[in-house]
Amino acid sequence: MNKILKLSAIGLISAGIFTSCATKAYVEEQIAPVKEKQAQLEKRLSDVEQQLAGLKGDVQANKDKIAKLEKEHKEIKSKLNELESKVNKAVNTAEMADKKADKNAEDIAALQAELKRTNENLQSLIEKKLRK
Repeated sequence: MNKILKLSAIGLISAGIFTSCATKAYVEEQIAPVKEKQAQLEKRLSDVEQQLAGLKGDVQANKDKIAKLEKEHKEIKSKLNELESKVNKAVNTAEMADKKADKNAEDIAALQAELKRTNENLQSLIEKKLRK
C-alpha cells in the first residue's frame, strides 16, 4: 500500500508537472504582444534619439549665432560710443563757433554804430566848414 501511495503521488506530481508546463507555441503566443510592444517602444526611442540629436545640433547652431550676434553687438556698441564722442566734440565745436559768431555780430554792430557816429560827426564837421 505504501508502494501504491508512493506511485500515486509520483504519478500525480508528474501529471501536475507535465500539464502545467507550457508548450513553446503557447509561450510564443503569450509573449508576442509583449515583443510587439517592445519593438514599438524601441522604434519610438530611436525616433526620439534622432530628434534629440537634431535638436542638439540646432541648439549648437543657435549658440553659435548668439555668440556671433553678441560679438557684433559689442562692435556696434563700440562704434556708437566712438560716434557719440565725435558728435559731442562736434556739438561743442558748434557751440563755441555759435558763441564766437554771436560775439562777432555784437562787435560788428558796435563797429557799425561807431562808424555811423563817426560818419555823422564827419558830415557835421564838413557842413560846419562849408558854412564858414
